[in-house]
Amino acid sequence: MINAEKLRALLADRIEDHRREIADFAARLVAAPYRALSGGDEVIRTAGELAVALESLSALDHGATPESLHKHALRQALAVARDPPSSTSGISNLTEQAIGRAWARMIETLESP
Repeated sequence: MINAEKLRALLADRIEDHRREIADFAARLVAAPYRALSGGDEVIRTAGELAVALESLSALDHGATPESLHKHALRQALAVARDPPSSTSGISNLTEQAIGRAWARMIETLESP
């Protein structure tokens, strides 16, 4: 399992990268909305990754351990897998799926040495 110090550094880097990717998308959206939206699924995945990274870093800041965060991530990922989003809003479904994938990625990160 990854240690807390290494995890904090990794999350800080991811947050910075994700924010930059979202800012780049926002600039493309202003410049060419139709073209930017045609690839919008990538920004949805990035937003999900950002949300999970921010929540995870906040949890660490409030006393969570990598082990407790792993349990939380597992519950979150399983919840989305067990009950897939089924809103009438396609965007809502995509964002919920992105969050589930992001929690699954967090599990992989936590399990790395």
